[in-house]
Amino acid sequence: MQKIPSQPALLRPRLANAIGFLIASAVALVFLVVTIGLTHQVWNRMLQQRDAAARFVPVPATILTSEVIRQRSKSGNSYRNAITYSYTADGKTYTSDRIAFDYSSSNYDDAKQIETQNQPGAATTAYIDPLNPSSATLWKSSRESSTRSFGMMLVFLLPCQTISIAIIAAIIIYFRPGCRTHDSATASGFLLRQDDAIAILRLSQFHPLLKALLTIGGTSFLSTFILALTARMQPPFPVSIGVAIACLTLGTIVYFFARFRRDSGRYDLIIDREQRLLLLPPSVLKQAVAASVPFDDVTGITRTSTRGRRGGTYHAVRLTVGISPDSKRYQLASSLQAHQAQALVEFLKHEIGDAPCLTIHESADTDSPL
Repeated sequence: MQKIPSQPALLRPRLANAIGFLIASAVALVFLVVTIGLTHQVWNRMLQQRDAAARFVPVPATILTSEVIRQRSKSGNSYRNAITYSYTADGKTYTSDRIAFDYSSSNYDDAKQIETQNQPGAATTAYIDPLNPSSATLWKSSRESSTRSFGMMLVFLLPCQTISIAIIAAIIIYFRPGCRTHDSATASGFLLRQDDAIAILRLSQFHPLLKALLTIGGTSFLSTFILALTARMQPPFPVSIGVAIACLTLGTIVYFFARFRRDSGRYDLIIDREQRLLLLPPSVLKQAVAASVPFDDVTGITRTSTRGRRGGTYHAVRLTVGISPDSKRYQLASSLQAHQAQALVEFLKHEIGDAPCLTIHESADTDSPL
């Protein structure tokens, strides 16, 4: 049985990557906790308002103060109402400033209208919790504007959460192979199976879960802007929930489709050690059936490097079959890190290194057009 080259280990993370990934995971985790907390707060306030609509009872109340407060931010000004009122329950007088559990800021016209309807000294109706009279609200049912704003906020938080989860998942997926023992059948990340007769390498490095999370994040992020432009940040609540469900559904479909393609053998390079053949994966050949290449026909293994304009260098591994001018080149894997590409080259060299015309190349860096 041929042994896997132990240095460099396939997909073994380096210290520099580990430090960078730990920083990225810490930032993503903090961002995820914050957005989950905001989502919980939004959802909880909506449930509290629904509970108030079902259980709270009306009592006479008097408006004490009423004003419109302007809130400045980089994105512009928003306005909210500040109203205090008093009411009596069980012979005791209470004061509250809660307009509604799900009340949110609005535009000036809406805020001014609410102020006009609630002038100081005016009689009104408050709604109190019969089990806790100190808990009161001025509105029993959610206003349409509040419901729309909360729905929009839920949709807005969805891409933030999925992108954070995607970063954390990518880090876990990246480090998982390096945490296994090297003697394990899947320790190298690329390697799925090996014995005396065969070795199977899976050349797809993009996990289906990451594709699903990026799909959810991308579609919900785009949907947020579309809803903001078409509905002035206040789409009907059923529309917001429908958009969120549609994004999650699309991500689920992408996950199962990507998993099916990955497990179908589309990205599997098979090394037949007994017959001395390479069975190229369909993803390389762009056809349904893999083609066989004798070891002796392999004339070159090339590692190429491309510098991205936004920073970072990406590596690819190519296979040359035949002698020029009739030779063919197949790109086995792309978007690899340096140690991944080097490990794949070393593995292939170890397997077919005695081919009579084999040469190993490493191309100079080229600039990516992207």
